[in-house]
Amino acid sequence: MHPSRTCSPAHFYLKIRIAHARDIIRSSHLPITEIAMMCRGECSSCLSRCYRAVFGIPPARIALKE
Repeated sequence: MHPSRTCSPAHFYLKIRIAHARDIIRSSHLPITEIAMMCRGECSSCLSRCYRAVFGIPPARIALKE
């Protein structure tokens, strides 16, 4: 991922944190709440909202598939 002129630094780092969350969700059986604390230090609903905005699906759906 390279920063773009159309992407603010905050949005760029948000994408990085959400991508990291996706990697953890795919590789572990940790609860979304714990993953949220690891990646953003926020509540699970904040992670879910940001995750859905970036990937178009909630993180719980990925966790259920894996």
